[in-house]
Amino acid sequence: MSIFKSLYMTHFREKWASKVKTSIHSSNPQPFTLGELEELMGEPLLTLSADTVLGYGSDLGYQPLRQAVSGQLYPDLHSDNLLTTTGAQEGIYISMHALLNRGDKVIAFTPIFEPLIATAQRIGCAVELLPLDSNNSWQIDLQRLEESIDDKTRMVIINYPHNPTGTLLSKEALEAIIALCRQHDIWLFLDEVFRGLEHKPEDRLPAVAEHYEKGISLGVLSKSLGLPTIRVGWLACQNQAFLKQCKTVRSYLSICNDQLGERAATVVIQHAEAIFDYYRQHLLANYALLDEFKRITPEIDFYPPKGGCTVFAKLAVDSEQFAEKLVKETGLLVIPNQAFCAEENAIRLGFGGVDYEKHLAMFTSVF
Repeated sequence: MSIFKSLYMTHFREKWASKVKTSIHSSNPQPFTLGELEELMGEPLLTLSADTVLGYGSDLGYQPLRQAVSGQLYPDLHSDNLLTTTGAQEGIYISMHALLNRGDKVIAFTPIFEPLIATAQRIGCAVELLPLDSNNSWQIDLQRLEESIDDKTRMVIINYPHNPTGTLLSKEALEAIIALCRQHDIWLFLDEVFRGLEHKPEDRLPAVAEHYEKGISLGVLSKSLGLPTIRVGWLACQNQAFLKQCKTVRSYLSICNDQLGERAATVVIQHAEAIFDYYRQHLLANYALLDEFKRITPEIDFYPPKGGCTVFAKLAVDSEQFAEKLVKETGLLVIPNQAFCAEENAIRLGFGGVDYEKHLAMFTSVF
């Protein structure tokens, strides 16, 4: 029997795959076409000479890519503080297998992206889940976090901009969490894959890897940069022993990324801020439609997001039954709260796609 259990989101999507016409749960904005991206960047995505060697890449990652990522996103770090990964989930997997052992305690907050806790649980860690409070703008209860830390606590996991609620953490709260982790010598893993999609650029949090010696920043092209076809992510950390151990774990998996993907990613990263700005305008326009939809639809409610392109929308009907009815009757896919290990009767509803007004009208017909 496999030691891996099926993730709820994967199971739900597979169950209804034959019915899905459009996903309106997605946490990334509408992906670019090649033409749209190249027009925005003002240069080709990938230009190769005939003598380009199509061999294996560096197990740390393509050096120009790591330099571009550090320069654009982590200016206080050196490229040697970065390790590229095959997407974000490999980054989660190798980080936790590099640091955690059976019996370690991990603290995380729900709602949450399930692999962030499922990976630690598979290792044999005791994972304590602290629910975020929708009545408190989905903010972390710092006192409860402090009370949960004990001598077995090895890691705290947080995610901002938050998936699925779209909330942000204040800089003061992040500093308080870092202070707690430093006091107890705990690793702080910050899933930052939506960093750059803050609805107000001035609300962007500092990268935890730049501000805490045991802070780990996770990034990827698929989310805030809208390019899931380029399966490139990265880990940033000041601790070289951690990065070395991640490289060892990765030697059992992908070993290295594909070089064409990393070269394309190098070009994209150099235009990161322009891409963030482009998507921000699109998301705010769609969110205005969603906000009006909420105003006229009493069966749904959510806290206004401040980042990313999803909300965690509470329903007046059972979320799983509603999601199944929606996909059967309209072909629209949303994901219920069970996928995020949360007790709130809610769905993740995205607002990053195209034809959004039409999809919201279809959504309304099911209530």
